[in-house]
Amino acid sequence: MVSRRQVAALVGILLAVTAPFVQAQLPAQKFLGMWSDPPNTIAADFCRAWCTDTGIDRLNALLDDTSNDARPLEQLRTDASNLST
Repeated sequence: MVSRRQVAALVGILLAVTAPFVQAQLPAQKFLGMWSDPPNTIAADFCRAWCTDTGIDRLNALLDDTSNDARPLEQLRTDASNLST
């Protein structure tokens, strides 16, 4: 026959062994940080398929030139691509 002391010892052992597993199943309390993709940049979009250093330099030069402020971005990308090959 099993005594109360033995049952209590068995329950204590089971609790001690299973406690880490139960704790691992609890949801995390806080999720900190950025949980999405970083924002797109013009250079990253320009280099989506492929690009050259010359193309990036040309795109940056076109973007830095204030005379191009009124031109659409797509037109500047096209100009940078055409000159980078």
